[in-house]
Amino acid sequence: MEIIHETKMSAVCPNGGHINNYEVKLDVPGFIEVEKILEILEDYKETKIFQEDLTEVLCKQIQSYYEEDKVVFIELRGEHLGVMITTKYNYPDTRYKR
Repeated sequence: MEIIHETKMSAVCPNGGHINNYEVKLDVPGFIEVEKILEILEDYKETKIFQEDLTEVLCKQIQSYYEEDKVVFIELRGEHLGVMITTKYNYPDTRYKR
């Protein structure tokens, strides 16, 4: 079964300290409580982290709730200084199935 969750989150940009808002898309291999996803995302609200690093960290963190060989895909879309940036990550790495 394929399950896709879409939500929003924020984190702090290490360059300048302003808040970056992201659209988050998660493709997970099975059930995970929405409350758990929101709790994970909320933990980064005041964290200074680049979008690229955030994408990887979130993917690996969410994948840890599944069996080792189950793939989680994440996509973050956010605007930084007027430039839309989309980052994608799979874990375990299967080279961006999307």
